[in-house]
Amino acid sequence: MEIDQIKSNMMISTCSPEVQMGIKWLEGYLINKKPSADEAESLFVLSKVKSPLVNEYKQHSKSDEFWPKDPWHLVELSNVMWCLAKLGLTNNIHFQEAYKEMKAMQTVEGWISGADPDHTGPLRILVLLEPESETTKNAVKYLLDNLEYFNGISELACGALALSELNYLLYKNKIRFIAEKIKSKQFKDGSWRYLSTSTASDIVDVIPTSWAVQAISISFGVNDESLCKAIKWLKTLQSDDGSWDGRSDFTAYALLALMAAGEGPKIPLEIVEFNYMVQEQKIRNQKPHFVHTSPIFKGRQIKDIHDKILEMLEEAEHEIRISSLYIDMLYEKLIDLKSEKPDLEIRIITRPVEDLKRARDVSRKKIAKSTLNILPEVNIKLIHEPIAHARLIIIDSKEALISSADLTRDSLIDEFNAGIWTKDPETVRKAIEFFDNMWNYAVKRQRKEE
Repeated sequence: MEIDQIKSNMMISTCSPEVQMGIKWLEGYLINKKPSADEAESLFVLSKVKSPLVNEYKQHSKSDEFWPKDPWHLVELSNVMWCLAKLGLTNNIHFQEAYKEMKAMQTVEGWISGADPDHTGPLRILVLLEPESETTKNAVKYLLDNLEYFNGISELACGALALSELNYLLYKNKIRFIAEKIKSKQFKDGSWRYLSTSTASDIVDVIPTSWAVQAISISFGVNDESLCKAIKWLKTLQSDDGSWDGRSDFTAYALLALMAAGEGPKIPLEIVEFNYMVQEQKIRNQKPHFVHTSPIFKGRQIKDIHDKILEMLEEAEHEIRISSLYIDMLYEKLIDLKSEKPDLEIRIITRPVEDLKRARDVSRKKIAKSTLNILPEVNIKLIHEPIAHARLIIIDSKEALISSADLTRDSLIDEFNAGIWTKDPETVRKAIEFFDNMWNYAVKRQRKEE
């Protein structure tokens, strides 16, 4: 037996008996079925137990036969589309065509219709693929502004999941409100139904019940009374062969609900504790730090900014971006780094030479002037921008220091200066965008002057 199958079997063995039976049935069903994008929900479930079958299906996705002929088919089945994205198939041209059509359906108000679940299905895809885009922001705004008009269980639950995946802490109260609304619609037998007027539950109600369980588990946990009733109801519908009515879609939805209720793969406590420790370290490393230069602070001199810059420069692997009005310190370090790592790109934005007349110290002024001549000679890219006023240093795409300090003795030793150092990916990304825009502006201005 291959190692991947052994690992998968180990994960499956930690699941509840019902989940184990369902997984076994799904794998058997898919082995004998022609690979199709329509089975993305089943594949997503199997990916949670690392089934080797998932990679086999992903190989088939390279064929046109795997995909529906009409892209709109995927838009209508938005959860199938979301599962395809989770499986990493977003670069396929068939997926991209469907995604483009989905986005084109958005109205000025932000509403996206034609999908199941309506609006919140496409919203969840947008949250996954472009959480910061205007399209996503408008779709979120529409949901929040019109929450009282959303009444379908699938739409409500999918909306709660989308908000939690976008920013759980920010939307925590809205998510809980949605979960409460869903709980109020539960039937006595534990199910949620497609039709609120139904006199009895049906196998098709596995789908809204699954959505409800997933949403409720986020806010109320796996021991919630309504959730437990729903799980009990779902289990009564499982067939002896492990499926739900012999259908892969019903079986996949039922298994997602059971997994959301804690009946999926279990992780040993040691691994949980280790992952928690690593996550804490990651958060601690990304936490912004205040740094400063103070000639005197609690009885001593502080050179935090200077020391942090040296530390950052040592971490550089691919590119250093610097914006400093003047430079008369640490340029030797930059030259050494360029010598040690010839492929390291260093780009610096400074004020023009004429601006150095403002320098107070004549000797430092001479150093700064000669620095502007030396750096380009060692292939360090230097450009002058008269209206540059930002002081920042960015290392690769990993960390950034934004401060009031230039790379001068005045700023790094003699004056009071302060700044913030961060490894937060989003902040670093925005700092890079800012720097690159300023650089491109300076390049265009320089070309015009030439």
